Amino acid sequence: MATNFPSGISVGGLPVVPGGGSIPATTGRTFFVNNNTVIGPTTGRGPSNDNDGLSAETPLSTLANAITRCTASRGDVIVVGPGHAETITTTLTPIAGSYIVGLGWGRLRPVFTGSGAIDVFTISAANVVLRNIVVVGAAASVTALLEISGADAQFYGVEL
Repeated sequence: MATNFPSGISVGGLPVVPGGGSIPATTGRTFFVNNNTVIGPTTGRGPSNDNDGLSAETPLSTLANAITRCTASRGDVIVVGPGHAETITTTLTPIAGSYIVGLGWGRLRPVFTGSGAIDVFTISAANVVLRNIVVVGAAASVTALLEISGADAQFYGVEL
């Protein structure tokens, strides 16, 4: 995040998202996902699903792995780093009460590209929030970008 502050801006250890967006305070856990080695962490072990994902310095490399670490209805937040890009071959199904937020703007927003006969995201749980991400269907066989059946799903700045 480009600011006059060398380490960016954070509140309670969580980065502030530009453009009025924010990462909500939570009593749940916050997981970090970022496989962009150019914009990603400059310290720590780098992106890997063997990391704990509990800090920007030890991010997980896939959103699916972060989703599996969430607990339903606890208010867990998944922060996806700027420039993160994934090809999705198995549907992503967020957990109830989870909040997935992408950092970055313009072409730096996280991009999830579906490949194969899948729905890229299936929102079947209640109270799921997706914010500031791009969802793309790269193959003609992608059945849907978003399949929504869960109650009270919210979407902010999601580009399809």
